[in-house]
Amino acid sequence: MCKLSGSVVPLVLAGALWAVHICAPAEDTAPVKQAAGWRSDGSGCFPGADPVLEWSLNPRKNIKWATVVGPSHSSPIVAGDRVFVTVEPDRLLCLNKADGRILWTRAVSFDDLPPAVAAGLDDDKREPTTQAGYATPSPVADGQHVFVFLGTGLTACYDYDGKRMWTVFLDYPQLSSEGRATSLVIAGGKLLVQPGCLVALAPKTGQTLWVTPKGAIKCTHGTAAAATIGGVEVVITAAGDVVRLADGKILAQKLGRLMYPSPVVKDGVVYLISNLACAVALPDKAADQMNTADFAERWSAKFQGVFYASPVCHDGLVYTIARDASYIVLDAATGAVVQQKVLDLPPAGSKAEKPSVYPSVTLAGKHVFISNDAGDTLILEAGREYKQIARISFGDGASATPAFDGRDMFLRGTKTLYCIGR
Repeated sequence: MCKLSGSVVPLVLAGALWAVHICAPAEDTAPVKQAAGWRSDGSGCFPGADPVLEWSLNPRKNIKWATVVGPSHSSPIVAGDRVFVTVEPDRLLCLNKADGRILWTRAVSFDDLPPAVAAGLDDDKREPTTQAGYATPSPVADGQHVFVFLGTGLTACYDYDGKRMWTVFLDYPQLSSEGRATSLVIAGGKLLVQPGCLVALAPKTGQTLWVTPKGAIKCTHGTAAAATIGGVEVVITAAGDVVRLADGKILAQKLGRLMYPSPVVKDGVVYLISNLACAVALPDKAADQMNTADFAERWSAKFQGVFYASPVCHDGLVYTIARDASYIVLDAATGAVVQQKVLDLPPAGSKAEKPSVYPSVTLAGKHVFISNDAGDTLILEAGREYKQIARISFGDGASATPAFDGRDMFLRGTKTLYCIGR
């Protein structure tokens, strides 16, 4: 659930952008080769991972390090030898992957904007209404820089040593009282942000490259997925919009609609999985004007419950789970239910009566990881038959999705980030 650099200062009053650039280089939108973000590349699949299948706090077992970072609903990302994570209400932390040392902390502040700009912003701009917090969106890194977006609309870029490259304020209407939760995406050489509309920024400068028209993108909390149609780079939003990356033109809409989960693209098919689920094939060619008929629906299905978790698509199967721990495995080609089972996950919190599954599904190696907010995790063998490998009652959890890197798993607790490994 959505909880939640230095020469010229451009001030575009009507264009909803306030920015200050520090040592901004010339414009460059070359493709990024090493982007690492929420659920890795958004798919939730970590095929090279080989994590441990048991861990505990008491007695302490397979915990390489535990670092108190503070609360947030955002997920950690792993980039090289660094781990990045956001913390409420406005901080970005960089940790050493090997030992969990905090290498640096930066507060993304309105004070980073020109004084005249910051002074002109009222409290409604600085602190928009939110039920989720301001640091819910997960950051993204490109091998040299890390980018952060806050629910306030502030977006910033830092190098891996913590030097601020630029900060911009995306002054667009917030469309939900729950706040902003969509994570950052790097695709087509652009940094994609969803403050309410869809905005493409130049990663090196923070300059706005394009913005979707007002009201054109429906409000959801899922993160967009990158795809290609006939060699044309696009993104698919959770609202089912197909947006061309080159210029922000909306090519098609209403492929489906997700409120909280994110779409997943696999082998030319878009999977929009929620209580109303569908699989839609991408066409062979892109055109300026397309309609839903150009996107062949493979199947559609309806399920009970509320879905906050995003799915995983792997080896011909789609794995998903509802908030109440209703676990469903679908045949990716037909939508037929292969497995359906209420998992043995306890309620999250002493006063809760039902399980609360907000973390998204992940697949590490050959295992599916399902967690609730309280830190309980079920490890299942991927496949058509239900096979439980382990059940972990850790005692500290959050709504964040874990990240994997080799033999290590990075798991967020209430205020602590854990590295689980041998």
